[in-house]
Amino acid sequence: MAHSIFELTEWLESQKGKTLLINKGELLTGKNKIFDNDQIKLSLTDMSVKNIERHDEDGYLADQELILYGDGTIMSDEGEFDLPQSVYEIPLVGSVHMEQEKGAVKVETEKAVYTIKNVH
Repeated sequence: MAHSIFELTEWLESQKGKTLLINKGELLTGKNKIFDNDQIKLSLTDMSVKNIERHDEDGYLADQELILYGDGTIMSDEGEFDLPQSVYEIPLVGSVHMEQEKGAVKVETEKAVYTIKNVH
């Protein structure tokens, strides 16, 4: 898991100052079927990985979160909204798999699939 997170943070570091398009597909519990899609447009200024000190036994909180900083908007079925506090969080739940494609990365967790690409 750590190797994928390292590669992901390294890629994101190289994207600072650029605009990213993030497609998030939430997965149905126990299945590989996406049931909800959101799209986020973010001008990335910084990023960090937050480690939770105490494991949440109920599984509501991830042990790690990838935090992306910058101004952006969320485009969903309900409309378009500004990012709260200019922050977008990606909970790194369970096993995390990262795959790099042309100018983009695909991140799969147990709860969602994220495709992050650079918008020119």
